[in-house]
Amino acid sequence: PSNRDDMPSIASEHFGDLASRLYQLTSRVEYVDISHIEDSTRLKPEMIRNLSLISYASGSSIGNVHQFIQLAQKNALTMQSLSLECRHDIDILGLVQDTEGNHVEYPRLLTLKLWSESDTDELRRPVFHGAAPFPILRRLRIHLECPFDDDTFFRGNAATLGVLDMRLDSASVSMLRKYKMFEPGRHLRLQVVKIKYRGGYDSESFTSPAEALQYMYNIGSGAAVRVFAQFRYPEDQVPTFSPLGSHVCIQVLSLPV
Repeated sequence: PSNRDDMPSIASEHFGDLASRLYQLTSRVEYVDISHIEDSTRLKPEMIRNLSLISYASGSSIGNVHQFIQLAQKNALTMQSLSLECRHDIDILGLVQDTEGNHVEYPRLLTLKLWSESDTDELRRPVFHGAAPFPILRRLRIHLECPFDDDTFFRGNAATLGVLDMRLDSASVSMLRKYKMFEPGRHLRLQVVKIKYRGGYDSESFTSPAEALQYMYNIGSGAAVRVFAQFRYPEDQVPTFSPLGSHVCIQVLSLPV
């Protein structure tokens, strides 16, 4: 089905009930939304196969997150859309590597969204030593500081990524520069770039608002891109930068300093 509304799905506030219903429908369930649940003990991810979309918003138990990641691993070959709320204690490496160290690839995944409703300063940011877990990704939305300390989300999909919606801090900028993720012309299929930068200005990230804006422009310099840049700068110091090509539209929004 092309539309989520057309997909066989189930929703339940009581996870035990959800699990029992899943067991009855495993042959045709394609979309599972695991949100605000209390009891994760009865779900057996190994029994649920061939999902296309799964979504998770945190409940009261970290066990729910572990169950979600297992569910994603078991359905990696068919998954097309994955949405995950990241808690500070989540093991994000589990998305791309199982407990035995085997790498997990999502060969059909088109949309990946990660976000957080809480402080993620204590989030563990691992390094993944595998190849390209998301090789044909088209839409990447990371509404928290990058949870990996490397280029895991960008490996192998430079020719397919069309929408990039990302929040950066100083550490993320330093990491992305290290891996040369946003070199001019690298992502030729980008159509929309939304970057929110809430870090400071120093030698480790951007030295000035002007450099930040130029950097964001470079992300989409090889294609017809709309770039929405949001970052801090004093109202009396509107950043200036070198002239842009006619193929790029940039909207600059000032955040309080």
